[in-house]
Amino acid sequence: MLLRVQHPDFPLREGDLDLVGAELADDGLIDLQLRQDVKEYLKWAFVEAGNSIAVNAARCPQRHVSELYRRLRARKGHAKAIGAVARHVAEAVWHVWSRQEAYRDPALRKEGGSSEG
Repeated sequence: MLLRVQHPDFPLREGDLDLVGAELADDGLIDLQLRQDVKEYLKWAFVEAGNSIAVNAARCPQRHVSELYRRLRARKGHAKAIGAVARHVAEAVWHVWSRQEAYRDPALRKEGGSSEG
């Protein structure tokens, strides 16, 4: 995965980028090619996020990821649902970073509500 980002809230120097295997391009953007060990940590983090979503699905049933988890759990089982939710969260993170926008929960957007709080 190669991702080119420039995020104003996270100014990085070239030495900082070595930690994740990224390079600072001439145009000021970051060429992000993740090292294998970093990918494993991210995978673990997204699976943990999926587990957290599963645990809190009853507490926040209106959230898009809670609905996704319940739908998939009914059809595929808990483990597959966690993996799918983890991938969904990873894709959402990628879109937030690449578009440099705040996350907006699709389920709350349909209702006209806010994803805050």
